[in-house]
Amino acid sequence: MTVECLTFDISGDFGFFKKFYTTSSPLTYEFPPKTSLTGIIGAILGLSFEERYEMFKCKFGIRILNPIEKIYVGINWLNTRARTSRNFPESNKEFLDILNLPPKPDTAAFLGMAWLGQSPHTQAKLELLKKPKYRIYYPNTNKYFNELSEHIKEHKSYYTPFLGISEFICNFKFNEIFQMKKIENNSSEVKISSVVPVCLIDMDQSNPINFNFSNLYKVNAPNIMEYPRIVKSYENIIYNPIGKAIKVIVKEFFKLKNKNNEFIENVVLF
Repeated sequence: MTVECLTFDISGDFGFFKKFYTTSSPLTYEFPPKTSLTGIIGAILGLSFEERYEMFKCKFGIRILNPIEKIYVGINWLNTRARTSRNFPESNKEFLDILNLPPKPDTAAFLGMAWLGQSPHTQAKLELLKKPKYRIYYPNTNKYFNELSEHIKEHKSYYTPFLGISEFICNFKFNEIFQMKKIENNSSEVKISSVVPVCLIDMDQSNPINFNFSNLYKVNAPNIMEYPRIVKSYENIIYNPIGKAIKVIVKEFFKLKNKNNEFIENVVLF
């Protein structure tokens, strides 16, 4: 049985998908995890936060199109942890009354740090993706397929989508709607164009992953999130940083063909 699969590309000048275990010097995932993809699609469709959580029941595929390139930039964060106790009034209100300013706590904290000779900012280095580009696979078995296809084709969105943080606007472009067929119980090695979750690799085989075909990396990324923004599961995912196909034995994959029944590629959805 075959179903339709919407494919579209997302790209931008920069991207930042923060790794959950990094703090003062944040690092980025090399591709948007499922939590970010649901946000991008939810922004295009104009879904509420509650509706976006329903998107985690859907399955996606993602392929790296542009080779991963990273840069590091310094970002000034607002310093919210500095102590402002020395010769400083006990309450923000008292301090603002002295300066005859309106009651804005942020203003009080900012001026109070200047009072003590402290910088109101702290600098951190961010690891950013430069010119990221990905192909997204969205099957007809998912909710909102027709609505999303219409939005992508007409290049319209309800909210502005972005690549990780609001400063990095996400562009999207329709690619094609292919016919997709699910292949199960496969015991032979196949080329997979998309990133591959480790849970779908058939580890019972003697050599389930061909490390000689391409350089592979593994990353642990959030997979399922529940309200209110609680991550329920993580997924180990392997990928090639230049977007080269992965040779692997998987428990299931999807074969894509065009309208002329010509083979296009194999992908994995998760």
